[in-house]
Amino acid sequence: MSKLYIPLLCLTLSACIRPIGPSVTVPHTEPLNITGYSNNYANKPLKIASFLDERKENYVTFVGQYPTVFEGSVTGVVQDQITQLLKGKGFEISNKSKRTLLGAVKVWRAEVVPGMSGSVNAVAKIGIDLKDVSGRKIYTGVYEGSSFISNTQIGEQDLRVALGAAMLEAVEQAGSDKRLLDLASYTAKD
Repeated sequence: MSKLYIPLLCLTLSACIRPIGPSVTVPHTEPLNITGYSNNYANKPLKIASFLDERKENYVTFVGQYPTVFEGSVTGVVQDQITQLLKGKGFEISNKSKRTLLGAVKVWRAEVVPGMSGSVNAVAKIGIDLKDVSGRKIYTGVYEGSSFISNTQIGEQDLRVALGAAMLEAVEQAGSDKRLLDLASYTAKD
């Protein structure tokens, strides 16, 4: 009788896990490191231009031989995270700024190992340029994040959590770049 319970338990548990399908919703994780409010950045205007998707491949991962792609706006989510983080630092996001921040999603993908000893290894990379009023690039930064999850059954939720954590790390790196923040807040004549 006990031999029957083990396969039944495995079947029941696997039915609760949502497998990874052909698309996964873009994860949106609020930046956690917004504790760096500074009077140096308080009410300093900063324009944020639309982010670009510069990923070399449009898939997120492959499960077996089948690709999984993002469903939703990759750039919109990342731009929103950067905007919220900079507002939390004290910046006033405005089109009337002498400084413009431009961003690009360079990498956002994961390697999935399915099965009973499954794992997700996610990586993210964003690039940020800061330009002055004349459009001259005055600063460039590249920020990376990664996340690893190991689980008995890897599902869509695990993939989203790992991808979200990887991008959040990259976004928080940008928000911790003192040189970027100081140049963005500079208000003297360009």
